[in-house]
Amino acid sequence: SYRDLIEEKIGHDIDFVETYGASEGFFSFQDELDDSSMLLHLDNGVFYEFVPLDERGDDDPTRHTIADVEPGVRYSLHVTSCSGLWAYEVGDVIRFTQTVPHKITVAGRTSDMIDEYGEAIYGDEVRAALKSACEATGAHVTDYHVAPRRSTNGEQPGHEWLIEFEQAPTDLDAFERALDDHLQEVNRHYCIRREGDALDGPHVSALPEGAFYDWLQASKDEISGQTKVPRMSDNRDVADGVLAVVEPSR
Repeated sequence: SYRDLIEEKIGHDIDFVETYGASEGFFSFQDELDDSSMLLHLDNGVFYEFVPLDERGDDDPTRHTIADVEPGVRYSLHVTSCSGLWAYEVGDVIRFTQTVPHKITVAGRTSDMIDEYGEAIYGDEVRAALKSACEATGAHVTDYHVAPRRSTNGEQPGHEWLIEFEQAPTDLDAFERALDDHLQEVNRHYCIRREGDALDGPHVSALPEGAFYDWLQASKDEISGQTKVPRMSDNRDVADGVLAVVEPSR
């Protein structure tokens, strides 16, 4: 993670404080060093609504207020503000860790999900799996993107993980197994499909240094510090674009 890389560069442990701000407003902040979840700012000119992620896209999804949210549920955040926004979908997925007081974590973007084969993998699960695999193999990741991998040559479909390593694992197979083990542990949909041989395990394509930056330069008119690599996609547009620019290694 970036946190590990920062601590490594500094040379010792430092305190990190999480904040959650966006162009649409300032929403929450960490108020305890030993708890990384963030206190939701309820007196800042913003009215919050929370749409369960599994209802997002419905014609009439449930819009929960702060009064009836539940811990652990993934919600798409919508805000109405004094600056003129009205029930605006921010594009972030949040989860409440508690409701007295209301504290949240950001679980990812609404676009950070793969459900091509009924596996319903979310961005926070991918990040946690990546962290687990890095800890198990001593690897460090600079950038990554996860996309569906089509069924070919009689193999089951699965996911392709395009990863740019700062420190590659000594055993890439062990890295893939660690990804798979974690996802099976935290996601029952993924686990059911793996156990039923309907889904193959993760396939990692190790990219050379600067691969994602080269793709950004080739695919966009201009890039800046705010230009980000999409972490996940339900299609292969990004993955195929990156692979067209660089040749992965195994």
